[in-house]
Amino acid sequence: MAPIFKNSLLIFGLGVAFCVRAQNITANSTFDAFVPTTVAQMLLSNVFQPTYVPFTTIHSTYLELQSNFESTFVFSQNITLPQTFKHSERMVHYGLALLYSAGFPRNTPGVAQISFAELSRRFYLAAIMHDLGITNNTEALAHPAHAMSFELWGAFMAYDHLHESHPELDAAQVGDVAESIALHTTQYFQGNSSATGWLLQNTAVFDIFGYDVYGPGSFDPFWNTQTVAEIEQAFPRDTFIAEFTADFAKEEALKPNCIFTHSFFDLADAKISTIVPSKTS
Repeated sequence: MAPIFKNSLLIFGLGVAFCVRAQNITANSTFDAFVPTTVAQMLLSNVFQPTYVPFTTIHSTYLELQSNFESTFVFSQNITLPQTFKHSERMVHYGLALLYSAGFPRNTPGVAQISFAELSRRFYLAAIMHDLGITNNTEALAHPAHAMSFELWGAFMAYDHLHESHPELDAAQVGDVAESIALHTTQYFQGNSSATGWLLQNTAVFDIFGYDVYGPGSFDPFWNTQTVAEIEQAFPRDTFIAEFTADFAKEEALKPNCIFTHSFFDLADAKISTIVPSKTS
């Protein structure tokens, strides 16, 4: 466990006992556009409550986003490995659940705000395309960035796709999505991330490693177990970890300097079955 987590987990460990209702979030509700990069810093400066959010609430928003960006959904589904694509879909649901819950920073003095509608759009695009580089698709393999680490390769493909298919998006929107994808496996120990980037990295980590990735219960304050169980039931993990680890083994063999080799994450700790079974809501 990283030293900074020891105190934060003691402080916020009681948060998992709270029983609160999901926030009344509207399209115009706002959140901080930039947040502390590390989970520990987030826990020290914000009180999170793992609110139960019904799958139907989250999925309704997901389907609206999918409809608005259908070409992106199809593009990513065609390129990303099939079980890894379901990982991306689970991530979208986890991120929306966290925004509907209590605690994600909002209205912090001096910090730019981003509407729920805009943040959910950016996060959806980033999450659904974040593993474009986990692929054996011939179109992707023909992309000029294919020799780069999968994060950078995917970010360049996402950048090109958004400019081609969604010219209505401005430089800030496309830049946030692409940069979040490029950085989603890179750990920093200080500074700020965009809200999009923070959600992307931590929903990805959560879906692969579960609640204890940064130490016992380190993600307990963020996600209600009943909500997570409903998401996993709708988008089963199946052979995701086997597919994912096999592709990473190939990545490391072909690109010994790839970004993920610098990570402290150990894929041996990945959750092969479900995240929830040993936990109760």
